[in-house]
Amino acid sequence: MKGAISGIMLIALLIGMLVLVFNIQLVKASGTIYIRADGSIEPSTANITSVDNVTYTFTGNINDHIVVERDNIVVDGAGYSMEGTASGTAIDLSYRFNVTVKRVSISNFACGIALYYSSNNEIAENYMKDNLFAILLNYGSNNSISGNAFSGGSKCDVGLYDSLGNDISGNNMTFTGVYSIYLSNSSSNAISGNIMTYCRNGIYLENSSNNNVIFGNSIKYGSGIYLQESSNNTISENTITAWSGSSSYDGVKFVESSNNTVSGNTITTKESDGVTLFQSSNNTVSGNTITTERVCISLGSSSGNTIVQNNIKKGDYGICSSFSYNNMIYHNNIMDITWSQAIDNGNNAWDNGYPSGGNYWSNYNGTDFYSGPYQNETGSDGIGDVPYVINADNVDHYPLMEPWLPPDVAVSNATPSKIIVGRGCSLNVTSILVNQGNKIENLNMIVHANETIIAFQNFLLRSDNSLIYTFTWNTSDFTYGNYTISIYVEPIPGETDTEDNIYITSVLVTIPGDVDGDFDVDIYDVVKIACIYGSVKGDPEFNPNCDLDNDGEITIYDIVMCANNYGETYP
Repeated sequence: MKGAISGIMLIALLIGMLVLVFNIQLVKASGTIYIRADGSIEPSTANITSVDNVTYTFTGNINDHIVVERDNIVVDGAGYSMEGTASGTAIDLSYRFNVTVKRVSISNFACGIALYYSSNNEIAENYMKDNLFAILLNYGSNNSISGNAFSGGSKCDVGLYDSLGNDISGNNMTFTGVYSIYLSNSSSNAISGNIMTYCRNGIYLENSSNNNVIFGNSIKYGSGIYLQESSNNTISENTITAWSGSSSYDGVKFVESSNNTVSGNTITTKESDGVTLFQSSNNTVSGNTITTERVCISLGSSSGNTIVQNNIKKGDYGICSSFSYNNMIYHNNIMDITWSQAIDNGNNAWDNGYPSGGNYWSNYNGTDFYSGPYQNETGSDGIGDVPYVINADNVDHYPLMEPWLPPDVAVSNATPSKIIVGRGCSLNVTSILVNQGNKIENLNMIVHANETIIAFQNFLLRSDNSLIYTFTWNTSDFTYGNYTISIYVEPIPGETDTEDNIYITSVLVTIPGDVDGDFDVDIYDVVKIACIYGSVKGDPEFNPNCDLDNDGEITIYDIVMCANNYGETYP
C-alpha cells in the first residue's frame, strides 16, 4: 500500500512542480490562453470575453490550456467545456489569490485545475471527468472546492499536498479510479458534505495531522476513510458503506495514527471490518453504529484507545483485540454477533467501574437482583450481578442489563402558578425533570430569576423516570419589572444533548393589586378581582393573577390587598 501511495504522491508532486515549467514552455505555444496580469486575454481571439477585466466568460468550447496570471477575478465557463489530450493542465492558478472558477466542464487532462502556492480561491459548480488529477493543490491555503461533480477513472478527484485551511464540501464524486479525496502533509482542512459513490478509496490521509475535520460525508460502495501516520483529526457523522472490492476494505482504518476522534458515524461493511486500529494509540472511537459481516471493531498492536458508546451488531465478531493493551472499552452495545462478542489476547479495561458500568452483551444471561460495587446490596441497579468473562485477563465486571443509552436529562416543562405577581407576594413554579437515560443519575437543578438564583435542589432520579418539583418564589427582594425564570439541570457526565436541560418562562413583578399588569392599581383591577369573587383553583373562572395572597381562592383578603394600594402607579 505504501508503495502505491508513494507512486501517487510522486506523480502529483511532479505535476505540481512542473506547473511553472509548463508556463515557461507554453509562453510560445499556440495552444495556451492567458489571462494576463493587466487583464488582457491572449490571444484576443480565444473563446473568452470580459467587459470589466473582472469576470471572464467562455463564449464557446476550448480545447487549449488556460493560464491565469491575474488575481481577484471570476472565470465563468458558462457551461462550456475544455477537452484535453490526456496531458497538461486545463486551468493553471499557480500563485493566484481570490480567483473563482465556475461552471466549466473539464475532461481528459493530466490535471484539471492546478493551484500551486495559491490561496483564497474558489472552485465551484464545475464538472470534471476522466482527468488524471481533477483538482490538485500544492502549498494551497484557504481555498474552497465546493459543489463540483467528478466522474471517471481519475487517480484522484481532489488532492491536497502540504496544504492548509482549505474547504472541500458538497462535491459529488462517482467511479473514482483510486482516491476521491487525498491529503498528504496537510492540516486544518475541512472535508464535509461530499458524496462519493463507487470510489475505490473514499478519503485518504497520509502524514496529515492537526485539525483536519471530516464531517457529514457519504461514502458508498468503496473503501471508507483511511489514515496513515496521521494524528489529531476528527471524523464524525459520516455514512460509510464499504464493499470488498476496495483496496483497504475497512469502513474506517488507522495505521500508525494517534489522538484522532471517530464519532457518530454510521458504518456498514460486507466482507470487511468496520473500524480497524493498527499500531495506533490514544484514539477515541465513540457513538458509532457499526454493522458488518466480519469484525465490527478491530485493534491490532494498539494501546491507550477509548472505545465507548458504539452500537456494534451483526458481525462474525464484535470487538477483537490482538496484542493491544490499556484500552478502555465500555458502554458499547454488542448485539447479534455470530461467533464471538469479544476476543482479547492483551489486557484491557472492559468496564468503567461502578456505577458507570461496562458494556451491553446480547448473549449475557445474568440476573439483576443486587446492586453496589460488589453486587451484594439489595435492589437492582441495571448492572448484572455476575461479571461477563472474556478470558482470565479480560472481564467486564459490570455488564449492563439493557442496551446502553446516552446519559440525558431534561426539563420537560415549567409552569408558574401566576404570570403577574405583586412585589412582596409569592408564587409557585412547578417543573418536570426527566431522566431519559438508563442509569440512575444525580441531578443538580438551579433556578434563576434573571441573573439571581432563587432555588437550588439536588435529586437522585432513576432511569427512564420523571419527577415533579414545586418551589415557592418570594418576590420581596425584587424590583418591579419582567423576569425571565430559567429552570436549569446541570449536564451529567457524558451527556451531549444539553439543549433540553433548560426551560424558560417569564413572570411580571408589579404593584400588589395590579392584576392586569399595567403598573397601576385602578378600578379595572378591583372589578377584575370582584368579578370572580369566591372562585377557587380549578374553577373555570379562577384567575391565579387575582389570587394576591396565593392561597388558591379569591376572597375578601385579595380585594382588601388591592384596595390598600388603590391609586398607586409605577414609575
